[in-house]
Amino acid sequence: MGAIRFLVLAALLALGTQAASADPFRVNSGKVLDIRSIKAEDAAAGRTLVMTYAGNTPLSDRLALRKEADELWEHFVVNVEAGGYKRAVIRARGPERGKPVDFIFVKRGAAWRTLENGLGPKGRLNEAFVRGFLDRLREPLRTGSDNAAMLYMGRDWRGTLSDPKFGAYPAKSFDRASYLRQAAAGRAQVADYSQTYEVLGIEVSPDGTAARTETRQTGRMTVHGQRLTIVTRSIDHFELRGGAMVWIRSQGSIEDRRVGR
Repeated sequence: MGAIRFLVLAALLALGTQAASADPFRVNSGKVLDIRSIKAEDAAAGRTLVMTYAGNTPLSDRLALRKEADELWEHFVVNVEAGGYKRAVIRARGPERGKPVDFIFVKRGAAWRTLENGLGPKGRLNEAFVRGFLDRLREPLRTGSDNAAMLYMGRDWRGTLSDPKFGAYPAKSFDRASYLRQAAAGRAQVADYSQTYEVLGIEVSPDGTAARTETRQTGRMTVHGQRLTIVTRSIDHFELRGGAMVWIRSQGSIEDRRVGR
């Protein structure tokens, strides 16, 4: 999105902004959302910067709304940090009448987290929630929205990638910074990318505070003029910390690699 979009948000903030008309804003996925206002509010939890936006997603579709909020956060965090806020809200209004939906973001130490509002009974994880979370986590990783991805990646995140079928080299290890950096470098070399995604298994801990998932991804892409299909299997671990989902570990392996369509 770049500096121009950051400047649009900064201008709205500087104006105080109860915008007279919606401001079209294109997020990384290409979707256009209408920013209605950005303003500070006093809340019981502390001074809060609130962005209100409107879109065509029904208020009942919380997963789709959450994806939009994450996409907006990718850029809104610049304003929040610039203002020294420790708490922020992205408020979604839908095409129908109804109470807007708030998504809350809090700063814990140096990390921003977002509080989950779709958890199971007693605020615990269940399989349905985790399945939706996996779908949602794919978006910032797919679009290269690192600020949104870091909402969910633990500062102690660790990942490995192995290629047991096609290579004898040891598994590659990543911390959060190196993973995001190499993912960005990879996206820069890829064209015509598409992906299918399958959830193979979800295990939730008995106390509902942790989850282990197994997924398979099939990616089709063009790299340096060559068409490739790569199939990977991933085992990922998540924890629920203070009402926020945190991705702590990922183990990936390449199952198949094919050249050509």
